[in-house]
Amino acid sequence: MSAARTFEFAGVAMPPLLQASLDRYANEHVETGGFLKSVLENDLCEAVCRADEFNFQFLPVLVRYVYNELPSPCWGSKEKVAAWLKKAVAK
Repeated sequence: MSAARTFEFAGVAMPPLLQASLDRYANEHVETGGFLKSVLENDLCEAVCRADEFNFQFLPVLVRYVYNELPSPCWGSKEKVAAWLKKAVAK
């Protein structure tokens, strides 16, 4: 989880606000907005439907970031995301 550098994929840089939100989620168990949550839940249909024009163009770099940079227990299904967010309550 590297917040120090801007993540890039296929020449597209991750927007800093999206990267910061994903890093807060991964490091501090802070819930994201609905669009990023659908990406984390591996729900492509929901992610596409929730994306605005700006965020839509970053779907490939977001998915690549989640896959390569975030711990696998925090993403991949609704159940995994819910369990990850519950850990914040337990702290």
